[in-house]
Amino acid sequence: MLGERKTRGVFNEGRNSEWSARMQELMPAQTAPAEPVVREPAEVVNKSADDIFFAAVEGKDFATVLQEVQEHIASRYSSLLTDGNSDDVKRQMKRYITKYVQENRVAVQGMSNQELVDNLYTEMAEFSFLTKYIFGEGVEEIDINSWKDIEIQYSGGRTEKLEEHFDSPAHAINVIRRMLHVSGTILDDASPVVTGTLAKNIRIAVLKTPIVDEEVGLAASIRIVNPQSMKKEDFVSGGTATGEMLDFLSECIRYGISVCVAGATSSGKTTVAGWLLTTIPDRKRIFSIENGSRELDLVREYDGRVV
Repeated sequence: MLGERKTRGVFNEGRNSEWSARMQELMPAQTAPAEPVVREPAEVVNKSADDIFFAAVEGKDFATVLQEVQEHIASRYSSLLTDGNSDDVKRQMKRYITKYVQENRVAVQGMSNQELVDNLYTEMAEFSFLTKYIFGEGVEEIDINSWKDIEIQYSGGRTEKLEEHFDSPAHAINVIRRMLHVSGTILDDASPVVTGTLAKNIRIAVLKTPIVDEEVGLAASIRIVNPQSMKKEDFVSGGTATGEMLDFLSECIRYGISVCVAGATSSGKTTVAGWLLTTIPDRKRIFSIENGSRELDLVREYDGRVV
């Protein structure tokens, strides 16, 4: 009909929907913007320069590392193991241990490089975990009943069973042999019962197989004598004796009457005997016969002069 407006053309409804469908096929699908990724801050760990530059390739157990280092030192620096315990030898030993750990990037779980070096040095040049007790304050005796049973006796009479112990019977024997080496004492199957000294105030008595069972390894007593400067008033206030008793014993010693001091371990026998000897006049000479380490300090000095 003339004059009728065309309602269907290029943009009519049918063609329009068809065109839209084609455009959606050609246009890439729109996706919602991705959520920003929130990352937790990395844990910051303070590490020394050695831990960073000499990071270990893999972790090993301490016993394995100790054996490797011992074999390395014995093969290349064997003289360090026989030249004694001088400060220079100890410094060299620690230097070579540090070098080996760093160059071979050795690690033990739970230890930093410095802790590993210190522990290796203590095992090789000192006396394992016993070192801190031997040279610690207040320790009078270390009783080794077996390689895994060790007790500490303190000067106050307290006894403590240690959780620490040796790694094996062989480990215990090696450490005690190192102690006896200081006094030139040999511990082996031909001499399984020996006594020696680690210092003038440290006495060591040892029994090893075949005297004790193989699973025990050894039994040892390390006696540490620390002379105490006690006065008469200290014994009285501590309940050891009355003033009259101490005066009587002192007069007996002074005029040549025999006195026997007896008591249990760590009861104070040496301390009492030492004080009694101090009451002897300076003009008299004193001779002492002692088995093992010297426990009585009989030298008297005034103003740097022996009297």
